[in-house]
Amino acid sequence: RCLCGLASDALPSLGISVKKSGRTTGLTHSTISYVGVNVTVRYDGGRAYFTDQFFVSGGDFIAGGDSGSLIVTDDAAANPVGLLFAGSSSDTIANPIHSVLTQLGSELNATLSFGTSNDAGTFELAPPTDGGGGGGNDKPKGNGKGGGKPKTSIQQTGIAQAMAVRDRNEARLHGYDGILGSGIGIGPDSTANITVFVNKANAGAKRHLPKKLEGIRVEVRMTDEFYAY
Repeated sequence: RCLCGLASDALPSLGISVKKSGRTTGLTHSTISYVGVNVTVRYDGGRAYFTDQFFVSGGDFIAGGDSGSLIVTDDAAANPVGLLFAGSSSDTIANPIHSVLTQLGSELNATLSFGTSNDAGTFELAPPTDGGGGGGNDKPKGNGKGGGKPKTSIQQTGIAQAMAVRDRNEARLHGYDGILGSGIGIGPDSTANITVFVNKANAGAKRHLPKKLEGIRVEVRMTDEFYAY
């Protein structure tokens, strides 16, 4: 079984440019800022813990009602990268599309993938027909060629190493009130680091965090709580 009309799915990678078209904000553009994110998300009925998610930076990338929007690479190919489902005033949380298709395929006992069909035209993202939303971010970036390529070159071995260190020390990093989660980001020296997300309402939690773990820099990102959209 095939979800037809779209290009093949892509793995979320640090620094790549992405876009999405949502019900509320229309067409918006940004970049993937964190991968391998393990994070707590608040719902009306409580909280849920998610692993191996990715973040898109920029508070104007989404708003309430955009949940379920498909995030794709910001280039002519528009390769699917993930499904938007939660966020804060500064970050968007998305499920990697490969994980979505794998889980859904398991439930349906079918193999699901993105592909093309003879009657499918090109895939275009467009703002809502009523002209709403956009967040001042609805102008395409670049020339539409290669926009999905990483802006910063980071060795995959460095990302894997940082993720392995985070996983070994997750209990230590997440063991305090006010710690919302952690992920792998880009450091000022263009190397992978461990970023810990700390609730602004409990900023004192950051004092428990080390500066480094097993040689990997630990950064702190102050944020609002993450809510499902």
